[in-house]
Amino acid sequence: MVKLDDVHESIPEMDELDDKKNEKISDLLDAVREAYDGEMPYLFTREGDEEGQRLLAYKFLKARGWKISNALAMIEGVLQFRKANHMDDWSLFPCAFPLRGYDEEDIDAKLHPLLPGKALDGQRVRGAWDGCYQALQASYVNLYHHYDKAGHPVLYDGFGGANVGHIVKALDKITPPGGSMKDVIVPFHTYMNEVQYYMIRYADYRSRTLLGQTRRIMGCTVIMNAEGMHMGMIQRRFVSVVQSIFDVDQKYYPETLHRLFVIKCPKVVQMAYNLVKSSLDPNTRRKITFCDKKESFAVLQKVIDVEKLPKELGGNCECKGGCLPRYDAADTDGVSGDYVSVPTEEHKIKAGKKLVKEYSLHAKDSISWQFAVENHDVKVLVYFEAEEKPTTELLELADTMLVESDGSAEEADNVAALEPSQGHAKTPTNEPNEECESCQSVNGSATPYESPREAGGATKTTKGITRGDAGKGDKVSEKNKSKKDANEPLSDKTVVLKDKKTHYGTDDFVAPQDGKLVLIFDNSYSWMYEKKLQLRIIETPTRE
Repeated sequence: MVKLDDVHESIPEMDELDDKKNEKISDLLDAVREAYDGEMPYLFTREGDEEGQRLLAYKFLKARGWKISNALAMIEGVLQFRKANHMDDWSLFPCAFPLRGYDEEDIDAKLHPLLPGKALDGQRVRGAWDGCYQALQASYVNLYHHYDKAGHPVLYDGFGGANVGHIVKALDKITPPGGSMKDVIVPFHTYMNEVQYYMIRYADYRSRTLLGQTRRIMGCTVIMNAEGMHMGMIQRRFVSVVQSIFDVDQKYYPETLHRLFVIKCPKVVQMAYNLVKSSLDPNTRRKITFCDKKESFAVLQKVIDVEKLPKELGGNCECKGGCLPRYDAADTDGVSGDYVSVPTEEHKIKAGKKLVKEYSLHAKDSISWQFAVENHDVKVLVYFEAEEKPTTELLELADTMLVESDGSAEEADNVAALEPSQGHAKTPTNEPNEECESCQSVNGSATPYESPREAGGATKTTKGITRGDAGKGDKVSEKNKSKKDANEPLSDKTVVLKDKKTHYGTDDFVAPQDGKLVLIFDNSYSWMYEKKLQLRIIETPTRE
């Protein structure tokens, strides 16, 4: 696939700059200052000096064909993307995935004085990034391991050996309600890109300061091991995910790829590449080299010292724990928090029935929920049943939550919730199965599209406390006789938090006092349609 003589130990970091290109770099920097009231945004100032800012401007211009207007539009898009996702406030380390051959404490020590902020504060806690890493890398390798001969960080990707079926099942469990695999993988990939920025900055610092080299390190080298890849792995939704990843990379991360070597490459890989290469710009395509199994080791030796090449690929490196390890649940050193991947529950709520979920909470316990209903609405009632008389804090919180929106099902243009809340699943007091055995049957007096509560007549609401006496005749399944009927009168200790008909919602609640949170998904007003509900419940551990 490639002639060994055509593979060089290194390639230039950037084009030769003539006077015209240097002038365009200066003009772009001036345009950025003018667009932002005479001040350079943090995206540029974090580069440190004028040389660093010019190199970043070069990247934007190179990515947009040296057209200043297009480069400026790209910069504006990047800034909007980062602002929408609060990315300059992310804590990135300790890293969610292994960094073999790197000392994170040294990365912090060398870069933190140059890059003040939260990214290097070492305070990251476990969250959904870890959940995605665990789902992917239980059967798939994707991590950094040492440097190439020119000093670039090397990212190893072992997709060819991935167990796609296992990955899909694992990702389905953590996909947010109403979402898709892209909603899990693309945010994690974006997190990896943010880590990559600091890996490249550290490699550049190491190259110039410690090794005395004059060339700048501006990107990373990627080794993708395609051995074992077959057509069965190329699912349509995977292709969609890959295209979304390429879209993020090319919109928001210009010129971060130094080179990509696809090793041990079967013909099917070239076929797969043909499906997605139209998503890549010509400059990126020129950086990609395909190698068959026979020539792969020789190619790797040309660009990576054999002492830094993983033993699994023919090199002499044997890192503690393995150079290219898969996810090990015991490998959690250095990261705070008690994160456990929270599965998305799947429920079917039959016509005329409802799903009830109950959670016992102590004061200051926090719980969040997210749900989506396929194609239809359900009536959602959320209330808190306090053990003692409701406090003023609880009543005021209820008033606030009742008027707030539960969210929107519309997709955002940016990557939403890239830094999700941390937490672990709260075990409900009654757990319904997929057939919704805990669903309660409807009161026979209700009319179509009308809940038993609505059929019962007047309902009084005072300070968030809702009382009513409709629907006492509802039947309850034997398995849930101990569960409070959603239609029996609510006591003076019960405070309604949400009461609306919708197909999507997300919210969180911090209990001001001890009590029980009840979520009811009510399909009792429907005589014909079963509702498919996806639900995720997360409890965030209380932190003093």
